[in-house]
Amino acid sequence: MARRATPRKTSVRASNRQRFKQLGPFRGVDNVSDETASSYEPNSRSGSYLREAVNVDLTNDGWVRRRPGARKVLDFQQGHSGAVINGRLFAVDNGDLLSISVSGGSATAEVLASGLGNGSMSYALAGANIFCCNGTFAGCINPDDTWGPWGLVPPQPPVLTPSTGGLPAGRYMVALTSELDGLEGGSRVAVPIELTATGGIRVEGIYPDSQADAVNVYLTNTNGDQLFWAGRFDTPVAALEIATLPQSTDLLDRMNMWPPPERAHMVRLFKGRLLVAADNELYFSQPLAYHLFNKSTDLQQFPERIKLLAPLDVDQGGGFFVGAGSTTWWVGGNDPDTWKPDPIDDSFLSEGEHVLVPGEVFPSLETSSMVVLWMTKDGVVAGLPGGQIRKLTDDVYAMDAFARFSMTYHEEKNVNQVVTSLRQKDHENAFGMSDRAFCDIVRAGS
Repeated sequence: MARRATPRKTSVRASNRQRFKQLGPFRGVDNVSDETASSYEPNSRSGSYLREAVNVDLTNDGWVRRRPGARKVLDFQQGHSGAVINGRLFAVDNGDLLSISVSGGSATAEVLASGLGNGSMSYALAGANIFCCNGTFAGCINPDDTWGPWGLVPPQPPVLTPSTGGLPAGRYMVALTSELDGLEGGSRVAVPIELTATGGIRVEGIYPDSQADAVNVYLTNTNGDQLFWAGRFDTPVAALEIATLPQSTDLLDRMNMWPPPERAHMVRLFKGRLLVAADNELYFSQPLAYHLFNKSTDLQQFPERIKLLAPLDVDQGGGFFVGAGSTTWWVGGNDPDTWKPDPIDDSFLSEGEHVLVPGEVFPSLETSSMVVLWMTKDGVVAGLPGGQIRKLTDDVYAMDAFARFSMTYHEEKNVNQVVTSLRQKDHENAFGMSDRAFCDIVRAGS
């Protein structure tokens, strides 16, 4: 049998060393400089910039690596608005709000609510509940993964008539609230009635929130102006009788309080209150009463639809950023009495959910505080305590403006990334400049 020749591998390796050149480390991506700029040439002091890269990641020390792939574990029809909140994964698919459980290489989805439309869902964890809104619907995910209302609509002012009882003659006022599973909503204006003799009050025209399981009745003392709790009545109830003065000292403290507007499209938690954006209006809840909003007084209007709502809850320099149209404002302070929007930037904003990251992720920011990130036509913007902003990519990366963005912060071994997805291109940046010159040289006598 003829002996088989042994392949000569050494020559192949030598050829590969001559043919391929190791690339990196890189300082990042730069598509602003002219193609012949020195920033693309490596030097002894620092690496060069990449002009364009597809399907690769840059490690923290600047080396290129192939981007890892993804594996599908769940089928969506129109999946969007994914969020991990308090260790739980949620998403919206074809109008259904889903609670998703992932185990190993598979996932299962439970429908929490249906018929919500396909608007982008915004979430905020406050207490033990997750509050949600998408511009059409507003609701609440309870700790047991059930879907419930975000507050209750106050009952209509009732109809009062004199009846029999032991109330002294005089003037009284009555107000009603709705209740569900121990959660009490607000009331509308109190209704007065005058008793000319000892008697009672018949209350009719009781129309609580359709989801309520009880109605609470509040009554003043004779000729008083403070409303005290006078009784709780299970629904449905068509009429009820008040025959004695209130025995409770529990005052009504939620007059003119409502749930958030149904057109609310963005929600955030800040200093014990929920901030809610509804078109161009910003509402804030009562402190630690996330289902109560005084919609006539506790709001701030902005000139255009609110596209950014980014709280920065820190001990020093806390506040929140508000973006509408092409303007970003900073609202500093812990209490609504001190809130005053100050314009800080005039770059076109994309609408979406900001990301909160430690300042150490970006050494150039020189801060150990938490910072918030969002997108404008100038790229990624970092918001710092006190209302400072830094445009992290403005000088090296040019991009088109998009109507919406999604963003997340990803961290693994030797890679820290802010990953952004952009949708609905708004307009293109068609203007550019270069320092390259073209000259025609004409020699004398030629």
